[in-house]
Amino acid sequence: MEKLRETILTDLARLWSEARKPEALAGAALEKLFDVECEALPHYVYQKEEWVARVGEVGRRFSDPAHAGWVFAGRKEKSVPAESFSDFAMQARAPAPSRCRGNPAAAAQAGR
Repeated sequence: MEKLRETILTDLARLWSEARKPEALAGAALEKLFDVECEALPHYVYQKEEWVARVGEVGRRFSDPAHAGWVFAGRKEKSVPAESFSDFAMQARAPAPSRCRGNPAAAAQAGR
C-alpha cells in the first residue's frame, strides 16, 4: 500500500502543479492546502460485504464528529455543513459583482 500511496501523491502533486490556480496560490504546495489520505478497500466483487462495511466506516470519518478518526478534528477554519456545501461553493466561485454589471447572463449565473 505504501508504494501505491507514493504513486498517488506524486501524481496528485504533478496535477496540482499543472492546474490553473489563483495568483495567491500559484506557488502553494498541495500539502499546504490539502490533507491527502489513502484507504485500501476490499475487492468490490469478491468481498462486497467487507467493501460496504469499509466504505461505511470511511463515510463516518467525514460525517460523525464523535468518530475517533473524524477527518475534521482540530480544524478551526470555517465550518460549512454538508447540506450547505453546494451553496457555499457556488458563492465562493461566483463572479465578483463588478464583473456582473452590464452583463445580464453573468448576473443571472451569480444569482443576482
